[in-house]
Amino acid sequence: MLNSDYDNESNTLRVVLNYDLIADVVSCTRIELKKHLEQDVRKLVIDMRSCRSIDSHGVALLLAASNSMQSKKASIYLDNLSFELSEVFKVLGITEKFIITTQKLNN
Repeated sequence: MLNSDYDNESNTLRVVLNYDLIADVVSCTRIELKKHLEQDVRKLVIDMRSCRSIDSHGVALLLAASNSMQSKKASIYLDNLSFELSEVFKVLGITEKFIITTQKLNN
């Protein structure tokens, strides 16, 4: 389910979410992500380009991943986050947990 790539040289795990992060998929995503994080990951990049919706289960998963990475003194990036989801993260007060890049608006 997760589309991922691990770079041994930089210890970077790049994960592409090709779906919305909602309750129906969170448990499978959690299992796969946890398995990947057993490696010596120093940088986790989650590409959220195709993620248009996130519920409380999805937020909890991302916060758990953030806590896991922080315990390793490692970084977590949310790449290509939509403007709408970045606003949700701001309202929830959790933007400081991640390094966030938002999608460019089409002109």
